[in-house]
Amino acid sequence: MVITLSPAHVHLCPRHQLWTRSTHDIPLISLPEVIEAQRRLDQLARRHRQIRHALDLAQKIVEDWSASGMPIDLG
Repeated sequence: MVITLSPAHVHLCPRHQLWTRSTHDIPLISLPEVIEAQRRLDQLARRHRQIRHALDLAQKIVEDWSASGMPIDLG
């Protein structure tokens, strides 16, 4: 078992084709479009700092919603 710290927008291991943001790893071998979408998102996040920041902020908002049970005011 290896524990790594990944950015909030990284949800899968393209090398092993596993979804890692769950209580157990989910194989994605039969879903190549999900793997390709994650690769594209990774490219965008590496090239554009604002996109990376937006992805991290979106992850924080979703975590807050999950913890509180209610959407926060985005205004």
